[in-house]
Amino acid sequence: MNGDGWNLLGSADTEAGPAPWLPGGLRGESARRFWRDLAAGVEALAVRYPRALRGLDPEWWSEPWVTERLGALVTLRREIDAAGPAADPWRELEFHLQLDRVRDLLDARAAALLTSRPEHPQSQVDPAERERAAGARASALAEALANIPDGPDVDIADAFLKPLDGRPSRGRAGRQR
Repeated sequence: MNGDGWNLLGSADTEAGPAPWLPGGLRGESARRFWRDLAAGVEALAVRYPRALRGLDPEWWSEPWVTERLGALVTLRREIDAAGPAADPWRELEFHLQLDRVRDLLDARAAALLTSRPEHPQSQVDPAERERAAGARASALAEALANIPDGPDVDIADAFLKPLDGRPSRGRAGRQR
């Protein structure tokens, strides 16, 4: 838990609310903290599994289907790693199956963009390209986090009705919904 009842690991927080990898209801600084924590987890996955996440867009957080899957993978990877000797090998296998599915989805999306972006690293993972991509993701997220409007967190039921509120977004600084 990080002090406001939010736990990206998904354990120990039994209060009602969204799944621990979803930002539902968070606003202002708690939303920015959630997205920074999630981005750190995504970057850790990108370093640990570079080929699987080679197709990750610099603005990965802008698409809920990507965000929710990556958040679940980050949460699962952290839980497996924290379990130590008690880790369940089936959870490890499930993690890798889901990581492969995300890789396939990201690669298919990237392949569709190849005609307009022929420089996309589709085959080998070059360390310089990996660093450039990580920098682009960090820069895009930093800009987008600054655009999250301040305000109190909202009830999870209300958050479900406004799924894009509290999400990072480029180009809407100060915009309140």
